[in-house]
Amino acid sequence: MHRMAIALLVCLAGAATACNGGDAGSTPGGQSLSPSQLPTSSAGAATGNVSKGEASVQVAGDLEAEFSAPLVAPTAYAPPPGGFALRWMKATQGVGIAGLTFTGTRPTSPALSIVITVDTGGATAFFRTMKNECTVTIDTANANQVSGNFTCTGLKSADGSATVDASGRFSASG
Repeated sequence: MHRMAIALLVCLAGAATACNGGDAGSTPGGQSLSPSQLPTSSAGAATGNVSKGEASVQVAGDLEAEFSAPLVAPTAYAPPPGGFALRWMKATQGVGIAGLTFTGTRPTSPALSIVITVDTGGATAFFRTMKNECTVTIDTANANQVSGNFTCTGLKSADGSATVDASGRFSASG
């Protein structure tokens, strides 16, 4: 899971650099890289201008859960027209949202995804958007802050054993 988050951050950092007119061989932090190099960063810090925040999530259906969680590293955020990969976790429950940064409302898609993890008592259930099961509204997206909400209907668990509806609010700031 940690490797997947880092790979997503690297991809989004490259997309954000390209969207912001940067050189494909440089990172948002200004590192110059050869095609075979990956950017370096501390695993304990956020990329961009956000480092704290909170998300609250409600899940109903085959599983029931309600939780709030703080923003955790690694994260990436660049205001429009950049990209973001943010996650909020508390123990084994959390939510992650990734895609291109925008304001307004959009459905989830391969380019905008949500992952929700729910502690079932004996295991952790993973729910990931695969198409337009959710809508994401971003109210604020500026250099030091992003906030919004999401609503999901008929979201299936990764193993197909559960279907839930979910909603939540999220924020991150610097």
